[in-house]
Amino acid sequence: MHKLHMIKMSSVSIRPDEIIYNGFEEVLSRYRVIVPHIRLAGRTSFASVIEMVVDI
Repeated sequence: MHKLHMIKMSSVSIRPDEIIYNGFEEVLSRYRVIVPHIRLAGRTSFASVIEMVVDI
């Protein structure tokens, strides 16, 4: 039997002051600023995948 795990995340805007990002590189650069501050807690089966993607 599979277990379901709940994930609780606070609301984080990637667009402070409604900044418009031009292209993938600008969006990616913003995510690189935000993601290091996200902490995964509890049992998640995909935590290692997310952490690996952050390093890309």
